[in-house]
Amino acid sequence: MWSETIFGLLLILGVILIVALSAATSRSGAYGYALLAGVCMGCLLLVRAAALPPVIAIVGYVFWDCYRQRGLRGTPLWLTFVAAIILTVAPWKLTMFSRSESGFISGVNGITLYMGNNPWVPLELGAAFPTETRVHVARSVAQSKLPPSRLALYEITSHPGTTLLRMLSRFRMLLSPDAWVVRHALKVCYPPMPLRWVLLLLLMCFGSYWMFGGLIIRGLCEPNILKEYRWLLLLIVLALSVGPILTVARSRYYQPMILVLIPFAAIGAQQLFRPIACNRAIAWGCALLLFFVTSASAIPVMCRWTLGPSTYYHELSSYPPFTFAVETHFEDMVLIRSDAGLRYLQGMNVDVNNGKVEVLVHPRHALLGLKITTVQPSTPAQVVLTNPGTGGETVVDTIEPKYWCQWASTPLDGVQFQWNGSNPPDRWVDATETNE
Repeated sequence: MWSETIFGLLLILGVILIVALSAATSRSGAYGYALLAGVCMGCLLLVRAAALPPVIAIVGYVFWDCYRQRGLRGTPLWLTFVAAIILTVAPWKLTMFSRSESGFISGVNGITLYMGNNPWVPLELGAAFPTETRVHVARSVAQSKLPPSRLALYEITSHPGTTLLRMLSRFRMLLSPDAWVVRHALKVCYPPMPLRWVLLLLLMCFGSYWMFGGLIIRGLCEPNILKEYRWLLLLIVLALSVGPILTVARSRYYQPMILVLIPFAAIGAQQLFRPIACNRAIAWGCALLLFFVTSASAIPVMCRWTLGPSTYYHELSSYPPFTFAVETHFEDMVLIRSDAGLRYLQGMNVDVNNGKVEVLVHPRHALLGLKITTVQPSTPAQVVLTNPGTGGETVVDTIEPKYWCQWASTPLDGVQFQWNGSNPPDRWVDATETNE
């Protein structure tokens, strides 16, 4: 389960409590809402350090709202809210201090910041997602023996222009359609589907996202509806975007923003077929066009770096948006086992016909995992096995529906394979790092 689930729940609960605090008429009720809202914001910080910008923004809003309604008499109410946040976070922070950890909230000590700001970041992506880049990052941290946050700050201050371009790229990626469900389908973590179903799934994913975005923008064009709390919601959305733009931007990171923006989408759906003033119609059309162009420009980048479709769907290369993507990386996972044991498997040379392969070893079983990467394939990937005894090569058509999650024999005695679309567990290790 992604942390966005509990993060979004706490965020919406906190917003509801803050609205109740603002509307409270009794003194005891206001203090009760302030206390509960503060605890909720403290828990939000404990879930993810990315909550820091929105929590700071909310603290500022509550101070302004208390002063607007109560003057200086609202200061104790605001202090109650702040104290509840501090007391909620304090046990975790004291624990970190006792273990000599310097992170403000999170224990990752700036690694996410360094993932988005290092010399190996692909500029169009703005973050270190490719495996090669992650390896560079890990080695740099290990060799320098410096905190990742310090390495990231050095990169930012040394190349401010490049940092700005990366931030713009991450903003674009933050607006990209959420394709995590499609990503699992393209990687064939589920039974293989006909290509037309995959194209329909992509169309539904992208189309529904743009429709929802259009409703949000339409709701924002109605300034007289929800006007009392619209700036609170927009301030939270703006603050939520700070973390991804500075560090790593993935489509799943805007899920809490969508929860906050749902009221505007509801207003947009309600006002969709009602008359609209000419100036608002022009503003809606321009904002909608800008949103569509920005998010659509991120799709080819997403196709190249993050979707990782199986070579079973190699025909996607001739369909948009993959036709606009440069060197789309197609990925497959094939498992190989042998009755002769792990030594026999490790003595067997493994290759692919039209890509590169990373050989992984299961630590407890005689099982190899072949992580196959192919750029713009014209056919499904084929595995080439070399008999360790005779040296003869055997080409195996592994990427076929009948082999998905089903063991099948190869011409080599006792050697079987299985096409498995999912990535191997983290406990697998690189074959070059084993001595067995």
